[in-house]
Amino acid sequence: MSAALIGALALSGCAGVAGTTGESADGLHGQWLLVAGADKAGTIGLGHSAVTLSIDGEIGGGSTACNNYTIDLTGGPGAVEIAQIDNTGMICVPLSIMETERRYLAALATVTAAELAGDELRLTTDDIELRFVAWSNDVET
Repeated sequence: MSAALIGALALSGCAGVAGTTGESADGLHGQWLLVAGADKAGTIGLGHSAVTLSIDGEIGGGSTACNNYTIDLTGGPGAVEIAQIDNTGMICVPLSIMETERRYLAALATVTAAELAGDELRLTTDDIELRFVAWSNDVET
């Protein structure tokens, strides 16, 4: 399990997330930073928020700029299914961060396809596009 995912699970207070059955999402393994997102309502505003996704096998998670979240996923690259999303429930200010979080998690829940191109990951449906770039949160302490 990646250090980022362990940190997200520890910060979220979750003991862990049960894996799903089916094809592993190992092809999507890595740490990703959301650089653009759109849903049916238009562009998901990121402002100065860092929205992240770390994937390790059938488990993923990250930060929504306010809360931490975990997901169960199968498939990919190609068809992908996100079966469960759990997140911490802190209220954050400014409230625009909460709107970013709400729209991001709603979009993520509907994703049906994952495409890798170089250091980019695109998660999509007909009406959703979440575009990530590879990143590392390794910080020396």
